[in-house]
Amino acid sequence: VGIVDYLYITPDDSHIIVKSRHYDKNEDKFYWRLFCFSLDKSTIWKRETETRIDSFISTPDGKYCIYEQGNQLCLYDWTNILWCKDIEDISSIASNGKYIAVSSNRHYLYLYDLNGNQLWSKDVGDDIDIECMSMSSDGKYIIIGSYENLYLYDINGNKLWDKELDDLLTHLRITSDGKYIRSCYHN
Repeated sequence: VGIVDYLYITPDDSHIIVKSRHYDKNEDKFYWRLFCFSLDKSTIWKRETETRIDSFISTPDGKYCIYEQGNQLCLYDWTNILWCKDIEDISSIASNGKYIAVSSNRHYLYLYDLNGNQLWSKDVGDDIDIECMSMSSDGKYIIIGSYENLYLYDINGNKLWDKELDDLLTHLRITSDGKYIRSCYHN
């Protein structure tokens, strides 16, 4: 497997996804790997690339893996890459299984469908550096965190509200019922 950077259990608890890196001494370079294991430890699939894989998520139903590879956002169905889009400087990815929200260049927000069609893009403002993001399970809301601020958008890209916080945000999640926003802070 190599050096494990990240572990992820799909929302339906059926698969474990591992992101790792492996250093090849003979070639003097790193390889990045994604593995998918079933709960009985069987390898479902493995993907290896010389291009760094930075972030990845699974759709809530576990059918697809969405990951950033270099300056590309890719959708993977556990067997094949279905599509990749060129997007520079991806900072965060969120999905509800129907839509994929992506932040790029720190202050751009994009929405795609699972077919790779860009539905809209929005410049949220030069003073907003998107650090983390989440999407409600019904796809109605996207919440973004920028340092000490929260911003809630609807699925059409309209800002509904913003809130200043006392600490630096690192992670966000909207609860499955859409009633609460969970966040982690950095002290």
